[in-house]
Amino acid sequence: MPEQKTFKNDTPIVSIDCEMIIGSDNQKHIAWISIVNFSRHILFDKIIKPKVSVSNYLSHITGLNEFQVTWAKEYEHYENEIK
Repeated sequence: MPEQKTFKNDTPIVSIDCEMIIGSDNQKHIAWISIVNFSRHILFDKIIKPKVSVSNYLSHITGLNEFQVTWAKEYEHYENEIK
């Protein structure tokens, strides 16, 4: 684990993980985006509301449920944060 004083520093390496759900159009849609830097500092961690209704939350993989996704904001709300 990095020392506390270096934890939030900028790093040239980040890791991105996305959880996907199945929409009513039978396509996969992003439902959760997590980004951490090399020092394990969380840069972004949000549930994303898809633009289509959800047919399968894939809860056994994503850990997401209807309540969480219903109250989430759409990707465009966070777009500038992620860039």
